[in-house]
Amino acid sequence: EMVSDPWKAYSSLHGPIPGVSDYLQSQIVTEGTDLSADFHDYWVIREENKITVGIDQTVWGVFTPETLPPDAQWVYN
Repeated sequence: EMVSDPWKAYSSLHGPIPGVSDYLQSQIVTEGTDLSADFHDYWVIREENKITVGIDQTVWGVFTPETLPPDAQWVYN
């Protein structure tokens, strides 16, 4: 998602974290390209224990159980 800044995009995982009211488990922030200047293909590939996010032909990042806080529960399989 973009939040009022076309140069910065956020990919986030929201899920259970015991004892925490904010369910933001992990986030990848990407900067550098004006994403409003052209059309783009945003994509997600979900595999067991792995979620890969990207734009066009570029991988922005990978979420795995290891990228979550210690008490967070991986609920994406």
